[in-house]
Amino acid sequence: PMAIALAAKSSKRASAKAARRETLPAFATLTSGTLAVTATVTVSAAPASGTVQVRFRAGTPIVSMSARPMEPRVGNTSIITLTARDIFFNPVSFEPVTFTTTMGDFGGFTTTYTTSDLLGRAAATLRSETIGPALVRGVIRGVPGEIVINWQPGDPYTITVTVDPKIIPDCVGTAGVRALVRDRYLNPVQDGTVVVFRVSPQGEIRPVEGGRTTDGVATAIVSAGGVPGPATVMAWPEQWQ
Repeated sequence: PMAIALAAKSSKRASAKAARRETLPAFATLTSGTLAVTATVTVSAAPASGTVQVRFRAGTPIVSMSARPMEPRVGNTSIITLTARDIFFNPVSFEPVTFTTTMGDFGGFTTTYTTSDLLGRAAATLRSETIGPALVRGVIRGVPGEIVINWQPGDPYTITVTVDPKIIPDCVGTAGVRALVRDRYLNPVQDGTVVVFRVSPQGEIRPVEGGRTTDGVATAIVSAGGVPGPATVMAWPEQWQ
């Protein structure tokens, strides 16, 4: 009886040890390469086997920004593109991207949100009615990129002409003529825009600097005619002819 009891005790210990061996986990270290891909890991212990998929994400983004065009005219649009790749040139794909601008808007807002595509690119459309530089910033995974868009004036749309003084005494004096030329959004037109001046039915007018604008303004000197009476000063942008 004593021998049987010992044998039973020994058998229980062996079964417990075997059970512990069967449930012990196995470990392996998987090291990524330089590609941002999905890897399939297969584990087998005959006769059983299993698989699991592991996604290797792109590393820290290196961000570049581009715009097409870089110097658009007001009222038009520029396509802003952010491109994000890691140090191994893997695209940072399907990640949230935020664009902001200091001038103009993205569909009515100064901030817009989108997602990078398979190639790590994200784009937004910027529009402005005001001339000047716009600093556009794009951010992906907290890493920023920046680009400056220079908004240019549109074509001449309005012109305002003033004369000072409006009365020239003694038929021998002169007066200054000022022509302010603006685009349809009331921005001064491009520097160097030529303005044509005329005076009728008498007098003489001489454009200053060839009638070219600076900050939207062109000037001229009008001289009185030899006969007292009214005269009309006219001005228009050369391309209106």
